[in-house]
Order: sequence, then C-alpha cells, then structure tokens
Amino acid sequence: MLHYADLFKRDYTTGTEGYTLAVALFLSKDEVIRNILPHYKTDAILRKLDLDRYDDREIITTNLIEAYDKLMAFVAKHLPDKFHLEGDERVNLRGLIFMEVVANLLVHREFINEFPSKFIIQNDGVYSENWNRPHGSGLLILEHLSPYPKNPIIAGSFEKLEELMN
Repeated sequence: MLHYADLFKRDYTTGTEGYTLAVALFLSKDEVIRNILPHYKTDAILRKLDLDRYDDREIITTNLIEAYDKLMAFVAKHLPDKFHLEGDERVNLRGLIFMEVVANLLVHREFINEFPSKFIIQNDGVYSENWNRPHGSGLLILEHLSPYPKNPIIAGSFEKLEELMN
C-alpha cells in the first residue's frame, strides 16, 4: 500500500530506501509529526461576533487524514447545510464544496514554512490561507494562469489512499 501510494521511496543517489515526509503527515501520531515538523498546524477560526479575535477556534496539529475530518467537523458545526435536491435525492452541498476546499488547504500548503494554514469563517465569507513560494513573477493574468502542483506526491497519495479506502 505504501509503495502504491508513493509513500515509500528509494533515493537513487544514495541507494537508501525509506518513508517519505508524506507518510509521516498522513499516518503518524501527533508526537512524531511534532518531532519532524514542530511548526505544523492548521488554524480553524470562526469570526462572526468578535472580529478582532475569534468566536471559536481549533488548532489542528494531527495527521492529514485526521486534520481533514476535524476541519470538516468545524465546517459542519459553523456553516449551514442548505436543503438541495438533485432529482429525488438530497445533496449535501456544504460537504461537496468544502470537501474540495479543505483537501486543497491541507495538500497544497508549504510544509517547510512556519506560517500556519488558516481556515477562516466570517460573516462575509469563508477564506483559506496558505503561505506560498511563488514560482514566477509579474502580474497574474487569469487567461494565462496554469496550475502549479505544490506537493504532487501528497496530492497523488491522497487520491490513491482514497481509492484504496473505497
């Protein structure tokens, strides 16, 4: 399973094999993650009444799988799930929308930087923040914008692990 999800690799310059940082981020206990990346955390913040501080906050420092579940629980706790039908089936729009937002927040962060990822719910919307190391310079033009994978191994592993779980 770890080979399939690209979480166990060979370093071809040294010939050694071992687990990647991604496996620690996916499957490790909190203590292991703190030893490897002491600055790793995701801040989930609700600011509706107290805009200078917060009304509710959860600091998430656990592995990516548990962090995903905790962030989705934070979403369910603080955002409404509007009734929506597609045909004769009820669809959880909140879940569909934020499944993508939360997964992207976790997968596309810069793990070597100490800036925490943030998921912020306010009166005027929902925001996510990740530190970024730009791969170009100049103005951003939407017509010429192309995706740049920040953590392709983690993103691919997330998809492969999801495949294995289903």
